[in-house]
Amino acid sequence: GDNPASQHYFIQSNLSCTMTAATENGGAAVQNPAEGETEENVKLEETKPAEGETKPAAEEETKPEGDGVKINTTEEAKEEKKDEVINTEGVEVDAGTSAKIMKQLEYYFGDRNLIKDRFLLREVTVDEGWITLTTMLNFKRLAGICSDKAKIAKAVETSNSELIVLHETKSKIRRNPNKPLPNNSDDTTVANNLKTVYIKGLPP
Repeated sequence: GDNPASQHYFIQSNLSCTMTAATENGGAAVQNPAEGETEENVKLEETKPAEGETKPAAEEETKPEGDGVKINTTEEAKEEKKDEVINTEGVEVDAGTSAKIMKQLEYYFGDRNLIKDRFLLREVTVDEGWITLTTMLNFKRLAGICSDKAKIAKAVETSNSELIVLHETKSKIRRNPNKPLPNNSDDTTVANNLKTVYIKGLPP
Protein backbone atom coordinates (compact mmCIF):
# COMPACT_ATOMS: atom_id res chain seq x y z
CA GLY A 1 0.00 0.00 0.00
CA ASP A 2 1.05 3.59 0.55
CA ASN A 3 2.49 2.90 3.97
CA PRO A 4 5.96 4.58 4.14
CA ALA A 5 7.23 2.00 6.60
CA SER A 6 6.25 -0.79 4.28
CA GLN A 7 8.03 0.92 1.32
CA HIS A 8 11.19 1.44 3.38
CA TYR A 9 11.28 -2.25 4.29
CA PHE A 10 10.90 -3.23 0.61
CA ILE A 11 13.86 -1.04 -0.44
CA GLN A 12 16.11 -2.42 2.31
CA SER A 13 15.24 -6.01 1.36
CA ASN A 14 16.21 -5.43 -2.29
CA LEU A 15 19.45 -3.70 -1.29
CA SER A 16 20.34 -6.57 1.05
CA CYS A 17 19.76 -9.18 -1.69
CA THR A 18 21.95 -7.22 -4.15
CA MET A 19 24.85 -6.97 -1.68
CA THR A 20 24.58 -10.67 -0.78
CA ALA A 21 24.79 -11.65 -4.47
CA ALA A 22 27.82 -9.41 -4.99
CA THR A 23 29.60 -10.93 -1.98
CA GLU A 24 29.03 -14.50 -3.21
CA ASN A 25 30.57 -13.63 -6.59
CA GLY A 26 33.80 -12.23 -5.15
CA GLY A 27 32.66 -8.69 -4.79
CA ALA A 28 31.99 -8.18 -8.50
CA ALA A 29 28.57 -7.68 -9.79
CA VAL A 30 27.34 -10.34 -12.25
CA GLN A 31 26.59 -9.00 -15.68
CA ASN A 32 24.38 -10.92 -18.00
CA PRO A 33 25.55 -11.23 -21.63
CA ALA A 34 24.14 -8.77 -24.06
CA GLU A 35 20.95 -9.65 -25.82
CA GLY A 36 21.52 -12.12 -28.63
CA GLU A 37 25.11 -12.82 -27.52
CA THR A 38 25.96 -16.42 -26.58
CA GLU A 39 28.85 -17.86 -24.59
CA GLU A 40 30.17 -19.63 -27.72
CA ASN A 41 30.36 -16.37 -29.65
CA VAL A 42 32.30 -14.77 -26.85
CA LYS A 43 34.93 -17.55 -26.91
CA LEU A 44 35.31 -17.32 -30.71
CA GLU A 45 35.92 -13.61 -30.51
CA GLU A 46 38.62 -14.15 -27.87
CA THR A 47 40.55 -16.65 -30.03
CA LYS A 48 40.13 -14.84 -33.35
CA PRO A 49 43.25 -12.83 -34.24
CA ALA A 50 42.93 -9.11 -34.48
CA GLU A 51 42.56 -7.52 -37.87
CA GLY A 52 45.89 -7.46 -39.73
CA GLU A 53 47.40 -10.08 -37.42
CA THR A 54 48.64 -13.25 -39.15
CA LYS A 55 50.09 -16.53 -37.95
CA PRO A 56 53.87 -16.98 -38.40
CA ALA A 57 54.67 -18.67 -41.71
CA ALA A 58 56.15 -22.18 -41.50
CA GLU A 59 59.86 -22.27 -42.06
CA GLU A 60 60.86 -23.68 -45.41
CA GLU A 61 62.63 -27.02 -45.30
CA THR A 62 65.91 -26.94 -47.13
CA LYS A 63 67.93 -29.94 -48.23
CA PRO A 64 71.62 -29.99 -47.32
CA GLU A 65 74.01 -29.35 -50.16
CA GLY A 66 75.37 -32.82 -50.78
CA ASP A 67 75.15 -35.76 -48.40
CA GLY A 68 78.86 -36.29 -48.03
CA VAL A 69 78.77 -39.55 -50.01
CA LYS A 70 81.26 -39.83 -52.82
CA ILE A 71 79.93 -41.44 -56.00
CA ASN A 72 82.66 -43.21 -57.91
CA THR A 73 82.63 -43.08 -61.67
CA THR A 74 83.10 -46.18 -63.79
CA GLU A 75 86.75 -45.33 -64.42
CA GLU A 76 87.43 -44.81 -60.71
CA ALA A 77 85.73 -48.11 -59.89
CA LYS A 78 87.98 -49.90 -62.38
CA GLU A 79 91.06 -48.33 -60.84
CA GLU A 80 89.99 -49.35 -57.34
CA LYS A 81 89.33 -52.93 -58.41
CA LYS A 82 92.62 -54.76 -58.16
CA ASP A 83 93.41 -58.32 -59.21
CA GLU A 84 94.30 -60.90 -56.64
CA VAL A 85 98.00 -61.69 -56.54
CA ILE A 86 99.03 -65.28 -55.85
CA ASN A 87 102.51 -66.11 -54.62
CA THR A 88 103.78 -69.43 -55.94
CA GLU A 89 107.23 -69.15 -54.40
CA GLY A 90 107.97 -72.25 -52.37
CA VAL A 91 104.75 -73.98 -53.51
CA GLU A 92 105.25 -77.62 -54.41
CA VAL A 93 102.97 -79.79 -56.51
CA ASP A 94 103.68 -83.43 -57.16
CA ALA A 95 104.06 -84.45 -60.80
CA GLY A 96 100.95 -86.61 -60.84
CA THR A 97 98.66 -83.86 -59.52
CA SER A 98 100.24 -81.27 -61.80
CA ALA A 99 99.64 -83.47 -64.88
CA LYS A 100 95.99 -83.98 -63.90
CA ILE A 101 95.49 -80.24 -63.39
CA MET A 102 96.90 -79.38 -66.79
CA LYS A 103 94.95 -82.10 -68.54
CA GLN A 104 91.71 -80.82 -67.07
CA LEU A 105 92.48 -77.18 -67.88
CA GLU A 106 93.41 -78.00 -71.46
CA TYR A 107 90.16 -79.90 -71.78
CA TYR A 108 88.16 -76.87 -70.60
CA PHE A 109 89.92 -74.50 -73.02
CA GLY A 110 90.27 -77.05 -75.84
CA ASP A 111 88.63 -76.75 -79.23
CA ARG A 112 85.95 -79.35 -78.64
CA ASN A 113 84.76 -78.11 -75.22
CA LEU A 114 85.20 -74.34 -75.31
CA ILE A 115 83.30 -73.93 -78.55
CA LYS A 116 80.12 -75.32 -76.94
CA ASP A 117 80.62 -74.28 -73.30
CA ARG A 118 78.30 -71.28 -72.92
CA PHE A 119 79.60 -70.36 -69.47
CA LEU A 120 83.26 -70.24 -70.51
CA LEU A 121 82.46 -68.53 -73.80
CA ARG A 122 80.73 -65.77 -71.89
CA GLU A 123 83.56 -65.46 -69.34
CA VAL A 124 86.33 -65.16 -71.94
CA THR A 125 84.66 -62.06 -73.38
CA VAL A 126 84.75 -60.15 -70.08
CA ASP A 127 88.46 -59.61 -69.36
CA GLU A 128 90.37 -60.15 -72.59
CA GLY A 129 89.98 -63.88 -72.22
CA TRP A 130 91.29 -64.06 -68.64
CA ILE A 131 89.37 -66.17 -66.16
CA THR A 132 90.19 -66.16 -62.46
CA LEU A 133 91.22 -69.36 -60.74
CA THR A 134 88.43 -68.67 -58.26
CA THR A 135 85.96 -68.98 -61.14
CA MET A 136 87.67 -72.07 -62.49
CA LEU A 137 87.29 -73.79 -59.13
CA ASN A 138 83.52 -73.71 -59.65
CA PHE A 139 84.15 -76.70 -61.93
CA LYS A 140 83.81 -79.77 -59.76
CA ARG A 141 86.28 -81.90 -61.67
CA LEU A 142 89.08 -79.39 -61.28
CA ALA A 143 88.21 -78.76 -57.64
CA GLY A 144 88.22 -82.52 -57.09
CA ILE A 145 91.80 -82.71 -58.36
CA CYS A 146 93.07 -79.65 -56.49
CA SER A 147 91.28 -76.79 -54.73
CA ASP A 148 94.44 -74.82 -53.89
CA LYS A 149 94.77 -71.85 -56.25
CA ALA A 150 98.48 -71.48 -55.55
CA LYS A 151 99.12 -75.10 -56.56
CA ILE A 152 97.03 -74.74 -59.72
CA ALA A 153 98.99 -71.60 -60.63
CA LYS A 154 102.24 -73.43 -59.94
CA ALA A 155 101.18 -76.31 -62.18
CA VAL A 156 100.47 -73.94 -65.06
CA GLU A 157 103.64 -71.96 -64.40
CA THR A 158 105.90 -75.00 -64.53
CA SER A 159 104.14 -76.70 -67.43
CA ASN A 160 105.10 -76.55 -71.08
CA SER A 161 101.52 -76.04 -72.20
CA GLU A 162 101.07 -74.20 -75.48
CA LEU A 163 97.36 -73.73 -74.84
CA ILE A 164 97.07 -72.34 -71.27
CA VAL A 165 98.64 -68.99 -70.34
CA LEU A 166 99.14 -67.76 -66.75
CA HIS A 167 98.56 -64.10 -65.91
CA GLU A 168 101.37 -62.07 -64.33
CA THR A 169 99.38 -61.94 -61.07
CA LYS A 170 99.17 -65.75 -61.23
CA SER A 171 95.52 -65.51 -60.29
CA LYS A 172 94.07 -65.84 -63.81
CA ILE A 173 94.49 -68.04 -66.86
CA ARG A 174 93.32 -67.92 -70.45
CA ARG A 175 93.54 -69.72 -73.75
CA ASN A 176 96.65 -68.75 -75.70
CA PRO A 177 95.67 -65.84 -78.01
CA ASN A 178 97.96 -67.32 -80.65
CA LYS A 179 95.58 -70.27 -80.84
CA PRO A 180 92.23 -68.73 -81.81
CA LEU A 181 89.12 -70.76 -81.36
CA PRO A 182 88.01 -72.43 -84.61
CA ASN A 183 84.68 -71.50 -86.14
CA ASN A 184 81.76 -73.73 -85.28
CA SER A 185 81.32 -74.93 -88.82
CA ASP A 186 80.31 -78.26 -90.29
CA ASP A 187 83.93 -78.97 -91.18
CA THR A 188 84.95 -78.51 -87.53
CA THR A 189 82.15 -80.79 -86.35
CA VAL A 190 83.16 -83.49 -88.82
CA ALA A 191 86.82 -83.16 -87.82
CA ASN A 192 85.94 -83.51 -84.15
CA ASN A 193 83.73 -86.51 -84.82
CA LEU A 194 86.61 -88.23 -86.63
CA LYS A 195 88.59 -88.00 -83.40
CA THR A 196 85.85 -89.82 -81.47
CA VAL A 197 86.13 -93.53 -80.81
CA TYR A 198 82.93 -95.43 -80.07
CA ILE A 199 83.34 -98.68 -78.12
CA LYS A 200 80.48 -101.05 -77.37
CA GLY A 201 80.10 -104.25 -75.44
CA LEU A 202 82.74 -103.73 -72.75
CA PRO A 203 82.23 -105.78 -69.58
CA PRO A 204 80.95 -103.82 -66.55
